[in-house]
Amino acid sequence: MRNLFALAIVVSLILLAGCSIKSRTSESLDPLAHNNQAEHQVIAPESRTGDAVKSLLLDARGAASSGNIARAESLLERALRIEPRNAVLWHYMAKMKLHQGRYSKAIGMAAKSNSMAKNDYTLRADNWRIIAHAENWLGNISKSKMAQEKADQLISNK
Repeated sequence: MRNLFALAIVVSLILLAGCSIKSRTSESLDPLAHNNQAEHQVIAPESRTGDAVKSLLLDARGAASSGNIARAESLLERALRIEPRNAVLWHYMAKMKLHQGRYSKAIGMAAKSNSMAKNDYTLRADNWRIIAHAENWLGNISKSKMAQEKADQLISNK
C-alpha cells in the first residue's frame, strides 16, 4: 500500500507539471491565477486497480520522468485497455493531453473521468481544474471560470 501511494505521488507530480501552465491571456483574466491547488493534488490509483495496471503506471512514470511522453502515453493507453472504467486512468490521460497542448482531448477525458468518479470529490475537482485550464487555453474564459467554480464547490463541499 505504501508503494502504491508513493507511485501515485510520483506519477501525479510528473503529470501535474502540465497543469502549471501560464495563461496566454492577461493575468487578470486568468480564473486559475488564484488557485494552485491542482499543482499539489495527489490522486492515488483506485483501491481495486490491478497489479498489471499499477506496473504500467510505474513504467509510465519512468517514461515521463525521462522525457519520453509518447511512451508514457502509450503505457497509459494500455492500462486503459485493461481497466477502461478506471476514473483515475482517464484523469492521468487528461493531464497528459493537457501537457501536450491537446486541450479538447483533455476536456473530454477529464469529463469521462468525472462521469466514473462518483463520490471521489478530490478527483472530480482536479478534473474540473484540468477542464478550466484547457478551456482557458482555448480562449473560452467564461467556460474556464465556470469549471474552476465547480472545482472550488466540490472542495468546499467535501
